[in-house]
Amino acid sequence: MTLDISPLLIGHPASWLVLAGLLLLLLALTGRIGRLLELSRARQRAALLIGTALTLSGLLLYPPVHPEHPSDSTPAATAAPQAVECRATSGPGDIPPAIAIEALLVAVNHSTRLVEADQPLAAKPGDLLAVESVTLCVPTTADARTGSAHVEFAPVDTRGRTITSAIAATRGRTLIPGRQTLPGPGRQWRIGTDWRHLSVTLVHYPDGGGTANPGCEQGACEIDDRLTLPFD
Repeated sequence: MTLDISPLLIGHPASWLVLAGLLLLLLALTGRIGRLLELSRARQRAALLIGTALTLSGLLLYPPVHPEHPSDSTPAATAAPQAVECRATSGPGDIPPAIAIEALLVAVNHSTRLVEADQPLAAKPGDLLAVESVTLCVPTTADARTGSAHVEFAPVDTRGRTITSAIAATRGRTLIPGRQTLPGPGRQWRIGTDWRHLSVTLVHYPDGGGTANPGCEQGACEIDDRLTLPFD
């Protein structure tokens, strides 16, 4: 353990006692200095005693030195990731996790706005519509086969028929628990006079496949979520 001299450096009151004591000890123990100052032996002995007392008193007044404890090499426990909860999905997929479509960033006549899952598109026939991005919610589940997913967009007319020539889809994306944003399909639609709504479908490819939907790429995928976004 080393002596803590920080009080001396910062002007601690005890430092003055120590300095005075050391000076008296120097005078008492150095005969030549004592002779120059014409100190008698009795005065030198008195200086020795007083210097010793002052030095010890000053040292006792120093703040206690706390021993340094070795750092604990045990790594701190990492906090468990916060569980992610998503809204209930509307698709028939039954392999967890059930991926939900949370929101779309759409551009109507080049003016962008966020559309939540339960909101209309606020677009009318003749408007130019584009989906800039899609936000997905991937819940945290213990038995998840996360895999990957993509989102398909299909305009539907007033008779309930899908306008197949206008179908578009995002690229597939590997999923992780939490909220993820997929870029849009990179297509614009000019809304027709007979268009009723935009159908948005999330296609989930769970790890290992084996879904109960043989019509989705022979069981490799399933439909986890669907949105119906009406035009005005």
